[in-house]
Amino acid sequence: MNNIYDQLFIMSVVAGGIYLIFKILSVITLKYFSAAWHYYTGIALYMFFLIPYHRWMSWLNLSSILKLNPLIVFDFSSGGIPQQNGNTGFFVYYKAFPYILMTGTLIFIIVILVQYYNLKRRIFKVCFMTDDTRILEVLSKCKQQMGIREQIPVYISPYITTPFLCGIVKPYIILPDIKLSTDELQCVFLHELTHWKRCDIWLKLLMLFINAMHWFNPLAYAARLDIDQFCELSCDESVVKAMSNRERRRYCELMLNVLWNVA
Repeated sequence: MNNIYDQLFIMSVVAGGIYLIFKILSVITLKYFSAAWHYYTGIALYMFFLIPYHRWMSWLNLSSILKLNPLIVFDFSSGGIPQQNGNTGFFVYYKAFPYILMTGTLIFIIVILVQYYNLKRRIFKVCFMTDDTRILEVLSKCKQQMGIREQIPVYISPYITTPFLCGIVKPYIILPDIKLSTDELQCVFLHELTHWKRCDIWLKLLMLFINAMHWFNPLAYAARLDIDQFCELSCDESVVKAMSNRERRRYCELMLNVLWNVA
């Protein structure tokens, strides 16, 4: 089991280093590449946390490090002659290391599941499914425009919250209980439906699972947060792609107005 977690540690170091390089280069790439490029490139690089690419990178030669046993401790108590001491406390900790990592992963997953369960319970407890004809007509037109056939109900939340898409298998959209114009509803629905069409929820779920494996690495959290930000930006980018400059400006104004109303 130690060997498995040794490989996991190497993957974490390699992926973390690649993320830092990507982060530094983003100062340049942001000027020349789109948010969608950064989003999907970030996801591809995040896979380094999951797939042991280093095994095919002979120039890294990180696996050879594991063949050197850093845990051999020499005892000089017998007349100054070094003797190998294999019963050190550090060796015991090394043997326990996989179980510590496994426990952390399980705790991470349990916390995420509890949070998701509480969110769904809160939604179905305090939110209500809307039957507002205007809202449903706008949603229907947006679905038709994007070629989406799934039934996606809309729930109204009494809490002040930003609109968001929820549900892994059966999606639904949560709207705040505020008055939104038809144009604002259209912008919100196009944004959330784009998330559904691109399977962003499944990608976020995969990244959460990877983050659970690397819960001990702060760079895994930082990379996931960056990808989430580019996810939102690329979603807006996708929505306005076919719009004129005037329509894009109007879309931005409407989305900012929605965020302002729920702030």
